Amino acid sequence: MKNVVIIGSGIGGSGIGALLTNHVKVSITLLEQNDIIGGRCGSYYKYDDEGQKFKMDVGCHIFNTAGKGPLGQILKDIDRPNAVKWEPVRNPGPKFAYKGTFFNFPKEARKVGIKRKTVNDMIALMMTIYSVKPEEIPALDEVSLISFLDQHTKNFQAKSLFSVQGAACFGLPPQDVSAGEYVRMIQDNINARSLGYCRGGTGAIPEAYVDRIKDADGKIITGDEGRVSKIVIENNTAIGVEHGLDKNYIPADIVIANSDIKSTVLKLVGEKYFENKYIRYIKDLIWGGRGCSLKLALNKKVTPYKMITYLPPGELEEGGHSALGNQSIVDNIRKGIMPDQTGLLINVTSNFDPGLCPEGYQIILTATLTQGSEASPELERKYQKVCMKSIVALFPEIEDSLVIEEFVSNSYLREKMGKEGSSTGIGQCVGQVGTKRPSQVAPVRNLYFSSCDAGGYGVGTELGAQSALDLFAYMKKNKIIELI
Repeated sequence: MKNVVIIGSGIGGSGIGALLTNHVKVSITLLEQNDIIGGRCGSYYKYDDEGQKFKMDVGCHIFNTAGKGPLGQILKDIDRPNAVKWEPVRNPGPKFAYKGTFFNFPKEARKVGIKRKTVNDMIALMMTIYSVKPEEIPALDEVSLISFLDQHTKNFQAKSLFSVQGAACFGLPPQDVSAGEYVRMIQDNINARSLGYCRGGTGAIPEAYVDRIKDADGKIITGDEGRVSKIVIENNTAIGVEHGLDKNYIPADIVIANSDIKSTVLKLVGEKYFENKYIRYIKDLIWGGRGCSLKLALNKKVTPYKMITYLPPGELEEGGHSALGNQSIVDNIRKGIMPDQTGLLINVTSNFDPGLCPEGYQIILTATLTQGSEASPELERKYQKVCMKSIVALFPEIEDSLVIEEFVSNSYLREKMGKEGSSTGIGQCVGQVGTKRPSQVAPVRNLYFSSCDAGGYGVGTELGAQSALDLFAYMKKNKIIELI
């Protein structure tokens, strides 16, 4: 029986652990430096002044393929297909909000002045994206989303709306997002028709994976004792880790890092164990978008909708907000000059699962790009106010019904979960997707990566899940593990 140490309980770490325990004779120790399971997919409780509890998510997630994608595939592969209850974004479906009006796209786009030609152009472009053949997608990996859009339409509104979607999914402006990755995302979404959320908060997913590890007598260590300080190398082979306040040693036949790839290579292992070319490659990798998330608990329900994409005033006008990478806005924010409002991805989680909060209350989570505000805590506090002003512009009742306001900033993510505060992982941009995605097999023997930084494809947590599935398949194929 092999000893496997997994560093980190995010989707990639908890997912590969669950897959291994279900199919392989292994002894697993999973180390998590935070007190909660799941990393950016974790959930936690907040309490109001009366002691009532509200279940919040670290991120703001809507799952592109939910139970029909890699997250659900892991559950099926560990023989627990019903361990997570999925709730689709239906009845009501996804909404856009612009100029004070909620609308379905494309049916009701004319309500907010979106031209018929824009709608027709978007439908035609969506059909073009869906019709891209699998063998044609790799060529698009090296094309930016904005270049791809420019090739197919001159319509500014159409490009803006597609770019908003790209920013929401990958945390990057369209000049950075890989068109190949965008096409994969759109095709998966259309084929699965399962856009959704889950009951119990997003943490229910990694917790289901970890339950499988526990049932196989795996050991889960969290908090200070779960913090790894060193991956021990001997003869170019990972042989164990040191963890906790006393730097306790755990021997390992296999070490799997769900920790961020840069910290793992440069700090936990150390540069001296790798060739200079690999170190330069790791250092040059670009993180995915830096995002922040405003989380609100209200003492009354202000909306029946589940998922809303909020477009700030001017977003669909030439020279508008930042969906098309308006650098002047980013430059101003870094100088402390804040925009009046910002775009928001809004998930009303309690409309998916009323059990997340007390009866009659509501939880609203929002996410947006930091756009330069990550430069300092002072700018983050100012940008928090911009996010709040934006959501209040949409729902004025929030001001009189707010009981909890929580802000997960870039600096919070950087301190708690690494990746320099990235909301995803290694960016899904040109030069870092497809065959150019970082390998899951480290140059040091017996060290592997399972995370949003190596292998896989998909949106956010689904990228981590696909990474876990891909690593498990690699280990089987190369007989690194012995199946039960």
